[in-house]
Amino acid sequence: MALYLDINALSTSSLSVVKTDNGKPAYILTGRHGLINGGFDLNTLSGEPLGSIRQKTVSVFPRYDLYIANRKVASVKKMFGVWHQFIFISDLNWVAMGNLLNNHYQVFHGVKTIFSAEEIAPAIVKLTIPNNRDIPAAILLAAILDRFRHVGVADPLKRYEYGLDFPD
Repeated sequence: MALYLDINALSTSSLSVVKTDNGKPAYILTGRHGLINGGFDLNTLSGEPLGSIRQKTVSVFPRYDLYIANRKVASVKKMFGVWHQFIFISDLNWVAMGNLLNNHYQVFHGVKTIFSAEEIAPAIVKLTIPNNRDIPAAILLAAILDRFRHVGVADPLKRYEYGLDFPD
């Protein structure tokens, strides 16, 4: 199944509607990021909660716990010294690999693909999820992996000039 997530809407309004191939709304993703116990909640269109992902530690390498049907199923953590294009999702034994900075990656369990993400337009991520059972986890992980890419991303070729600038 292919779903489309507007990642720009999450950062500007804390609400994003996840849509299907034909543009129909399928799920509602809400939340905020950066605060202890902050995170995202996934609901059906009728408001029924499907899952959430919550920040459990505030640090340079935060940890998030993934809950499906109010049950903790996994933890996600950025790790020091590990290649930035690799994230391990513990308890589920999933591995996210690819270009995480450009939202072009796949999540695997062994050699089986759980889901893939591809930014098809500015701020629109296409999630391809073969098994419907993995939809809530895939949407919530995609939201957090997108947040990971914003932390510490700077243009190394851009020259920053510090100081005071007064208008003429």
